[in-house]
Amino acid sequence: MVELCPTCNRPVPEHTTERLSRTKELIYQFINRHPDCSASDVWNHIYGHDANGGPNTMNIVSVHVSQINKVIAPLGLKIKSTMGPGATYSVRKVSE
Repeated sequence: MVELCPTCNRPVPEHTTERLSRTKELIYQFINRHPDCSASDVWNHIYGHDANGGPNTMNIVSVHVSQINKVIAPLGLKIKSTMGPGATYSVRKVSE
């Protein structure tokens, strides 16, 4: 069962570091702390300070999210995305 934060009522997952790469862990933590963030928000947080500029496409965010979802599904969680322009991400319990 997924524990919920008593203050914000968001899912509090088991620590995922052992299962995710550093980049994926950073993405997961950012989305969990900033519900309804955009792909641009995530990209800027992860790659904004990269001296090499980071990946050439924002699509890398959705690729990472898809891979993260495969890892956190057994924990009863998923990163939900709204579709279309201005899409946002947030961590949800699988039943939502």
